[in-house]
Amino acid sequence: MSWLAARAAREACGTSSRRSLLRGAIASCIARGIDADAVAPHPSSRWETAFPSSLWRQDRGAKRANRRVDVVLLQDVEGLGREGAVVNVKPGRARNHLVPHKMASYPNEHRLAEAAAKRETWDEAVVKEASEDAAAKENKIALGILVNTPLVVKRIEDKTTKQPRLPVTAELLQKEALRQRQLECDVRMFVMPKDGAALKTFGEHKVPLWIDKRQVPEEQTLTVIVRKKR
Repeated sequence: MSWLAARAAREACGTSSRRSLLRGAIASCIARGIDADAVAPHPSSRWETAFPSSLWRQDRGAKRANRRVDVVLLQDVEGLGREGAVVNVKPGRARNHLVPHKMASYPNEHRLAEAAAKRETWDEAVVKEASEDAAAKENKIALGILVNTPLVVKRIEDKTTKQPRLPVTAELLQKEALRQRQLECDVRMFVMPKDGAALKTFGEHKVPLWIDKRQVPEEQTLTVIVRKKR
């Protein structure tokens, strides 16, 4: 086979076809008693041009640099996840760090069942925390609406005392907060004066509010303005 024909065949065929062609050419040389190395005394020869050495080298195969493995976390690991999570990491990190230090284990039926049970407790805790956070946020918003502006209450003037005919009670404040601010308040949150437990004069009054200190640690007061009803 001439080197021109071999080169044309190499260009026309794929890698596997070229290797098959190479094997056939070498077998033909051996059958005729010709040393294949004698045909190509130098790498720059025509034989090397037609059949480069890369064709008959055995490829080991490229190493899979992106290979990863699954592990089950046995404790909270920063940057990876919480205890019970199944995460995907590089084999070296699992083999050299996570598994030897008892931070994770390779998944099996027992470990996966434990991880699933642990994740269920996560869901319950997350739902509980979310509901508590939502309730606390809603309470803070409602409290801001209640205390940021004065609550105006109108009472009929008594002609003799020139003061409200009926005093302002905690029950009345509860009704006015619902009517004016659309807020449903517990009547017990309005801390009324001890002398008669009511506001008995016209003008501006400061009514302390009883609030759960865990949600709002600062003292809160409601400004109540009692005006004459005309």
